[in-house]
Amino acid sequence: MFAIICSGDKQFKVSSGDFVRVPYLPEEKPRTTLKLKPLALEDDSHFFIGSEELKKASVTAKVLRHGLGKKTIVFKKKRRKGYRKTRGHRQNFTELQIIEIKLPSGKVLSQEKLKKSSPKKKSSVDVEASKTKNVKQEKKALEKSREQKTMSDGSIKKRPEIKKTQKPVSTKTKSKDKKKNKEKKPDKASLKTKKTTGESASQTETQKTVKSKSSTQKSSEKKT
Repeated sequence: MFAIICSGDKQFKVSSGDFVRVPYLPEEKPRTTLKLKPLALEDDSHFFIGSEELKKASVTAKVLRHGLGKKTIVFKKKRRKGYRKTRGHRQNFTELQIIEIKLPSGKVLSQEKLKKSSPKKKSSVDVEASKTKNVKQEKKALEKSREQKTMSDGSIKKRPEIKKTQKPVSTKTKSKDKKKNKEKKPDKASLKTKKTTGESASQTETQKTVKSKSSTQKSSEKKT
């Protein structure tokens, strides 16, 4: 249902509960009601037009406020005359709220009736919350189906739990450990053992050389 109203030589298409900005009405004060005569009305499939049909019809509106519109800049220039002029302008308006529309048959369509008849629309936050709930429920159902598998006898077989294995030691850590071991200094005990072994080896070598000399001397004496 909509109506076409005229205000300030301008026409507006309006339905109950709409906010309209009309040319400035200085006589009307805010928080007051107005009764406007519609030029045309439409209700479902019926369309009313003409002064005779619309005598009983009316549109009631509430004055909310008076204000100024957006600024428009006017620029003037004359070539080769050094004439330039810029001006700004803001048009006055009055804001109206359509409360009810009355048909010639006597039927009234008000904003309160529309609120009662129209179902409550879900907000964007509610829609997102419902989506997240559905996604969580689906995930839970999938997890349950994966955990439990039905046998042919009707018994339920649970999937075996997978034990967490230890993380493999990286090759980098191994190489670092080897380098550290190489860099470590030997102990005092190991040094002592090395010294003793070196001394024993030198003694055995000297003994061998002495034996060889003695054998050569004996052989020379026999020849003589």
